[in-house]
Amino acid sequence: MLEGELNQMANDNAMLLRTHNKTYILSIHSPFKMYWDALIAVATCYALVYIPANIAFGLSDTNRAMFDAQVAVDMLLVLDILLRFQTSYEDPSTHQEVFDVARLRRRYILRWFPLDFLGSVPSSFLGPDAYIRYPQLKVIRLCIVLRAVHMAQSTAFVTFMHWMSRHMNTSLLRLFLLGLLYLVTHHYIACGYYVMTLWETIDSKWDVPFVANDSTVVKYVGSFYQALATTSGSTLFPKTAVEMHVTGTLLLLGIVINASIFGTCATLMKQVNLVADHQASQFDAIRTGLVAHHASEDLQTRVMHYYDTVLGEEKAHSATAHGLDKLPPKLHVQLTLSLHVTFLRKVPLFHTMDLDGIVCLVQGLERVVALPGEVIVRQGEVDPVLYMIEAGMVDLVLTDPDMKSKPSQPRVVLNQLFAGDVFGSLDADSSPATVEVRALCFLQVLTRATFDAITAENSRLRAALLRTQLVVCRKTPLVAVAAKKWASNRKKEAKLSPLAAIMKDVRVKHMAHRLLRRQPHSMRSLVPVRRQSDDPTTIREREKAQMMLKMLKGTVQMDASAMQYVKHLTHVAAKRMAGARRIHRSILSETSKRVG
Repeated sequence: MLEGELNQMANDNAMLLRTHNKTYILSIHSPFKMYWDALIAVATCYALVYIPANIAFGLSDTNRAMFDAQVAVDMLLVLDILLRFQTSYEDPSTHQEVFDVARLRRRYILRWFPLDFLGSVPSSFLGPDAYIRYPQLKVIRLCIVLRAVHMAQSTAFVTFMHWMSRHMNTSLLRLFLLGLLYLVTHHYIACGYYVMTLWETIDSKWDVPFVANDSTVVKYVGSFYQALATTSGSTLFPKTAVEMHVTGTLLLLGIVINASIFGTCATLMKQVNLVADHQASQFDAIRTGLVAHHASEDLQTRVMHYYDTVLGEEKAHSATAHGLDKLPPKLHVQLTLSLHVTFLRKVPLFHTMDLDGIVCLVQGLERVVALPGEVIVRQGEVDPVLYMIEAGMVDLVLTDPDMKSKPSQPRVVLNQLFAGDVFGSLDADSSPATVEVRALCFLQVLTRATFDAITAENSRLRAALLRTQLVVCRKTPLVAVAAKKWASNRKKEAKLSPLAAIMKDVRVKHMAHRLLRRQPHSMRSLVPVRRQSDDPTTIREREKAQMMLKMLKGTVQMDASAMQYVKHLTHVAAKRMAGARRIHRSILSETSKRVG
């Protein structure tokens, strides 16, 4: 017991000592360090441009303000070296900030101190004529380029680059930085060209684009033009050996620079058109596959129309949802909610649910697409699925319960559902009406299995969804009564005149609209009220269903009648048959009705 207390006291004292030492160490994440790095970056950029121009054109000899500015910059660079001896760093292996004075000083001396020292020699402290008295300082001051290399590793510069990459294309940012590097490189070449013309004053063979009496601006512009011409492949007509060596070196340098710029531009254009190129390659592959399998022209047109519409609408959603599927769980949930935020605002069902229920429910939703004219749920079909409309429009249609109505007979549209409406049921009962797609729909689907899985440990979510179904069930019999009355009137159509039959349809439709308007707008759901009896299937029907499954799997060739047969399948029945591996009675329920 005493030993444990002594160890705790020793640890506390060590912690206090480390905390005391931290007070004299500047953290790399402190706001002051960020602002200081930004100031040093500005000073380094100024020195990077000013020093070669001052060496070549003697700017400090004619402009006192520039000399004073260089004195201030040299002072900042020297202070930065002293400050870095007391600045922490982040250990790359443990990702922890190190405050140990001995470690951080040893690390700085071994890694960055030589570069910073050579790039920060304060030659301006020796006066404006320092380059005349000490010509060797000209070469030393050009080491400011090494200081720029260290600046690129600073926390402020890295943070700024990360911020820029989030607001613009990465390749475009790289191209911008490469353009700046291109200009700075030609700035150094221009200054070097002018120095060489001064060195060859007596025996100059080049055609110099300026004279000795021209101003500094004219001399610099002429030198910069010669630098651009040399690196672009134009010859300066060198005569002496020195001129030939310099021209050849600059030509090779220009090849490297231009190749880097062209490569970055190509990468940028590729990334800008990446989504469009990927979509075009998908279209070509799909079209080639359809032609290779001898698909009909009508089928090819419908398939390509589907992919054209769906890929055009979902390319951004898919790129976001599937491109980031390896995120940590918390970030994955946040991304899922962010992708569904517009949908959550549309559906009134989510307005009355708890936050934990919304998170659980959104995680279990599946996004599907339905094309115009497609039947989602047919009247009398068993489909324990809850559909939530994200975008688009569907029709609630009353059809003949016996599935014997002709296409020429008029439909009775009970209502139209839009974005935010919910239809379907999680119970194993038959649907009281048919749901047909009027416009391209994006649906969020919640199956019974998913519902049971996500509500197994969330009783409040289960109670909320079941309570919603109970409220709707009290209104649903009105729709069932209207369907029965409409079906009974269908049987008397043969005894009525055409005008009387039309009037009957109008009255029934008006009654159905009036009954349905009594339901709340947020609860316009299709909740079944009666069980569907398991009709016996004949051997002929079973063989037709097996043939349909083979055709959907691609093992036999489809003829025109089979294609027409598939065309009349509902969205649910087609999905079940396409994903089935063996024939079940639930699959035959849709098939037997269509065969009959």
